[in-house]
Amino acid sequence: MTWATKTLDQQHLKTQMLPFNAVYSYLKQLQIPTEVEPLCPITTPTQYQSFHTKLSLLSTALQLLALATINERYPPEEYLRIYTDRLLSKIDGKAGAGIHSKLFSHYISVGSNRTSFDREITAIAMALQQLLLRPMAFKKPVLLVDSKSAIQTVASNKQATTQTVKEARRTINLLNRQDKTVAVQ
Repeated sequence: MTWATKTLDQQHLKTQMLPFNAVYSYLKQLQIPTEVEPLCPITTPTQYQSFHTKLSLLSTALQLLALATINERYPPEEYLRIYTDRLLSKIDGKAGAGIHSKLFSHYISVGSNRTSFDREITAIAMALQQLLLRPMAFKKPVLLVDSKSAIQTVASNKQATTQTVKEARRTINLLNRQDKTVAVQ
């Protein structure tokens, strides 16, 4: 078998551009810069601790937005703000619930076999009990709770699943009868 020589028009095959090359070509035609910027600067391990990630900046922005929303919806001149939190003791490993406001600050241990939900419900009930003891110190309290399920459980009309939920609902009703507007947010 022998190889035949090709003519000039047979030697040049037409090919299409690869998609990346086509995009790059269009970007050049439109004069759009194509330099790639690094997402984070090059740092040494010792400098890395002071570097803020996108996520931490987003978290900070969300926190500022949350505080602005709280200030707008519940101005401190009008509302007594009560913050609830669920905690875990580093010493004994037991779960706890905490509440804090201008009028009071408390912590209670709720045991070692409790869920985060149980701790949040306990914190809500404890805050409401403290309000019941100080009816002249406020007009409109707002409980700032970070558990949507706990808020929905306390606000629900369905039958209470625990004694703590029953107590929280009963206390809200007592405060409402004393002309106190309780908000749970």
